[in-house]
Amino acid sequence: MLKELLSENGLSLERLRNFALVVEAGSICAVTEGDPARQSLISRQIRELETFFATELTRRKGRGLEITDAGRELARQICLQFQSLHDFKQTQATVPLEVRLATGNSVLECLVIPMLAREPATTGLYRWSYRVMRTREVVEGLLDHSLDFGLIRRNVVSRPLKYLHLRRIGYALYVPGEWPVQEVPALLETCPWAVTAGGEFRRHLDSAARLAGITLRPSHTCTSFTQAAQLVSTGLAAAMLPRIVSTTLPASTRELPLPWLEEHTRTLGLVWHPRNLEVRPALDPVRCLLYKGLLHSDSAKVYEEND
Repeated sequence: MLKELLSENGLSLERLRNFALVVEAGSICAVTEGDPARQSLISRQIRELETFFATELTRRKGRGLEITDAGRELARQICLQFQSLHDFKQTQATVPLEVRLATGNSVLECLVIPMLAREPATTGLYRWSYRVMRTREVVEGLLDHSLDFGLIRRNVVSRPLKYLHLRRIGYALYVPGEWPVQEVPALLETCPWAVTAGGEFRRHLDSAARLAGITLRPSHTCTSFTQAAQLVSTGLAAAMLPRIVSTTLPASTRELPLPWLEEHTRTLGLVWHPRNLEVRPALDPVRCLLYKGLLHSDSAKVYEEND
């Protein structure tokens, strides 16, 4: 196979590297920084790759280039193979491998980091790169191999990604312990309370409140659940939070259920691209660590698109 592949002209590490850089940057100009000689060189190299692979990798769009589906797939394969070579080099130099993990801020701060802190011997074998991303961004990063693992909800995962169920995450209203006892409707009307701005949770919250006939007038609008949790901890406000955040709150904090939000309980799972683990087998122990450390249910199973 190697002899056949390398017997043809048009394939080289430099051509592959430059093409991947163009895809990442979005244009040849961005890679060459206006150097006309390098622009000409890379344009020629892309044409040579197109001849070699017998497919169109780019097409003209106005004054620029548009990357075709085949071009994006080639760029993914290039990055994956270069990542494998990089891992081999790091391993031989006894340098810890990088683990690229993406999820939401509250999951990262309240679940992942505390769990890793309980496993210092294993955690210390790797270099951890945490990314706070929206769910769709995590899926895109897993598909283009710029991420190794994601912790996201089940309903956005499809082939070829793999999914392991971890736990269900519900929501509640958390109230400073020194506040007088009140029912939820009265508390929302008379006391300061906090919620996050935008995002899927806020859309679900507003929709569920309307159906329940509840008018929401938050006193504090935060950019993250952890900010809202700080308001509860300091006694400034109550807050609608995912139950996983409750571990960061004072023991005296009261949790009030929100039945009208129950249907929006989300399922959290560990997601990865199987091809990524084939190329980076040294990361399989990380998959096991994350799964076992974050597992909340004994009924976990692997899901695929056609389950």
